[in-house]
Amino acid sequence: MAQYAAGSAYIFARRFDLAIEYLRKGLELNPRNAQCLSLLLLANAWSGDAGETVRRCEEAMQLAPEFATTVGHVAAAYAKIGRSEEARKMLEEAENSLKLDGRFSIWIGIIYAALGEKEAAFGWLERGFQERNPFLIYLKVHPAFENLHGDQRFNALVKRIGIPG
Repeated sequence: MAQYAAGSAYIFARRFDLAIEYLRKGLELNPRNAQCLSLLLLANAWSGDAGETVRRCEEAMQLAPEFATTVGHVAAAYAKIGRSEEARKMLEEAENSLKLDGRFSIWIGIIYAALGEKEAAFGWLERGFQERNPFLIYLKVHPAFENLHGDQRFNALVKRIGIPG
């Protein structure tokens, strides 16, 4: 879906206003598109709209609670808007219930990063690297990782993944 692709690009470019515009259009076309909704709530959180973030988080958890992207983005969004208790509860549930088979480690890393817990975030990112998680290609651009930028471990991981400078 073109709206999802454009929304992703705008989120990664930190143009949350445009991301929100495109992702809302995507949801108008398909209200059950969990990927659009997951990115929309992330854009809302990083744009500072706490009320809309909470509304979209609740909607996403009703639509796709088993979707790792949903869990990761909802918990990261809660952390970003200061609802750390909800984020930590989701993190605990994720660590206890998600099948950790290489597909979910990155999402737990995203939650820890959004909570500002760098040690745990880097541990899960390293696990994701060892598991060859393809989502790591977004490490430099995903907003949940922004507080890891500048850390030598972040720079080393980016280099090991092979993401260009």
